[in-house]
Amino acid sequence: RGAKISVASAKPQVSLDVVVKFLNLGTAFDKVVGPSLAVKSDDKESLVRAATLTEDSVMIGDAIYDIRAAKAAGVGSVAALYGFGNRVDLLGEQPDFTAESVADLKKILLRDNAFLTQNTKKNNLKRS
Repeated sequence: RGAKISVASAKPQVSLDVVVKFLNLGTAFDKVVGPSLAVKSDDKESLVRAATLTEDSVMIGDAIYDIRAAKAAGVGSVAALYGFGNRVDLLGEQPDFTAESVADLKKILLRDNAFLTQNTKKNNLKRS
């Protein structure tokens, strides 16, 4: 569908580069962004901004910091409830959408209107 995919990670850029190369994922992502080893920062917002590729970008994350960074950077947010983060804490951040599974995530990203409407109402979320 021509989607652009980037990664914004708190892992150091040098480490991300090694992992991407080792797993042969170089062509899977349009951009991979992490902090420099020289800069000690937990500013995830700046990483999300640097990784943002289009005006309709969304941040998909399983931690409250991902949802907060998305909001601060002005991009949509999807809470991946199937990840490692605490479900209650994630929902407390009021993400734009929630995904219970990778299948849900696919529906969100492909803009399955029936799913989006149900997801929004179920979570009392506002659709942008």
